[in-house]
Amino acid sequence: MRKLLGFNILAVLACAIPAVQAGSITYSATVGCDNTCVTAFVEWQNFNPGVAFVLVEDNFGDPLFTLSTDFPPETTGEIDPDPQTIVGLTASQIGLIEAGGSQLLGQGLQQDAVQPLSELPSFANLVLEDQSSDVLGETVFTTNTPEPATWMLTAFSLGLLFAFVLVRRRKLATAPATK
Repeated sequence: MRKLLGFNILAVLACAIPAVQAGSITYSATVGCDNTCVTAFVEWQNFNPGVAFVLVEDNFGDPLFTLSTDFPPETTGEIDPDPQTIVGLTASQIGLIEAGGSQLLGQGLQQDAVQPLSELPSFANLVLEDQSSDVLGETVFTTNTPEPATWMLTAFSLGLLFAFVLVRRRKLATAPATK
């Protein structure tokens, strides 16, 4: 019983003391506008001294775009407004965000003969910074696009549902009338 009580006290202390908790980032992003814009939703928790800037950068640290935050910086908060849509993105920026950069060359972007493939950006990061531009946290930034298997399963399920409705209608139409 003492062990259980001790564990409960530790669990309550971990929730009560923000310094014990690690910072976390929650986000979602979707590509739209004929592949020229990204709509992003971003939240964070437990980042001290507070998030002042939310950036999306390539893996070399070059900025792709920024998202607006509230002032003063918040240790727990979200971008403002939430969600935000960034328009006018290039095909290479969308490629970095959409596929984690793995399909950049396959999307019609040509590798420069002078620049080796290892020097090309290959993915995007979501970076949270404080007022001094010190990095508080970061995570790989990709969009929420369903896998092709998900689309196939959805189409198959809708087909089954449609077939079920047709069979039921036929049974109801041919059923003898009861008095």
